[in-house]
Amino acid sequence: MKCLAWLGCACVVLSTAGACSSEDGKKVQRGEDGGAAGEGGSPSVIAGSGASGGEGGTGAAPTIEGGAAGAPPVTQGGQAGSPEGGAGGEPSIALSLETLQGTWTGHVLSSYVCESSTQPIVLTVEGSALTTGGDEVQASGQIEQQAGQAFTFGLDSALDPLQTYRGQFFLHPSGKYALYVVLGSYQGERAGEIALAIVQKSPAAAPETTEADVLGDWQGTGLELGADFGVVEQFPSRATFISSEGLVINGEDRDGDLAGLVQQLSYEEPDPAFASASVLQGPNELGFMSLISDDKQVLAVALLRDQDEFDTALCDLSDPYANMSLHKFALWTKAAE
Repeated sequence: MKCLAWLGCACVVLSTAGACSSEDGKKVQRGEDGGAAGEGGSPSVIAGSGASGGEGGTGAAPTIEGGAAGAPPVTQGGQAGSPEGGAGGEPSIALSLETLQGTWTGHVLSSYVCESSTQPIVLTVEGSALTTGGDEVQASGQIEQQAGQAFTFGLDSALDPLQTYRGQFFLHPSGKYALYVVLGSYQGERAGEIALAIVQKSPAAAPETTEADVLGDWQGTGLELGADFGVVEQFPSRATFISSEGLVINGEDRDGDLAGLVQQLSYEEPDPAFASASVLQGPNELGFMSLISDDKQVLAVALLRDQDEFDTALCDLSDPYANMSLHKFALWTKAAE
């Protein structure tokens, strides 16, 4: 893999406790398992993370109302543009914790990965219990519905009681896909990396992913997350990928137009991830990463603010989640051809 600066070469050094170190501040120390290095270090958050669904259709993002007590307020949106809302014309359904029940599989990518490809992920929901890792449980905890498509969760590592995770599981209107975003902490301090995943219920056998799979128009819902990983704002989000001396993305969300070159993260075999070290949106240079579902119909997306700026700010904070609002996430559905 070509090392993308925002994906690993410009990351803050973490100690085994997840605090910022006084070394060069430009790399992440990683052990054999991909987690923070050092004695007592925790396993990589990749092994226990995934991504949750998005939304089809054009127009304004749907409103999140109500929600669990204590949930942050959500900016109101308009009516979803597509009457179906689901991928490939599938109808949207009433979403609840019951929709989550069962096993979800897909792929996960860490925002700090520099020398490894995406990894498979297995999530299981039984009642309000969420576990990662399939038969070999790596983390477990509770998941609850914030409102509408948004679900928040907290996980404890099965390998280290001091390692915890917090995240968002955002369902596609069809109830068959989800965008999963997660970040770890160790003894209350940041440990690990933001991880993004796309997961799907009962996916068919996945053909190899090629650049052609992302070409065309995509549309759905953009998200801003709060420190508790609850959705604080939803907004329309869309993009078009074209092949022109490389893979070019042109898109738009609440903050204006965005554009840049994207590359498929290919290793020994085609990879379901597409990323860029530099997608421009106004004065901001954003890191872009995305994962395509096994059936090539849904994209989970992360747009990350400059990592040097972001991580420097985090180093000055005791709360590892305080600056989540600097980043944006999205769930896009492929437009009908």
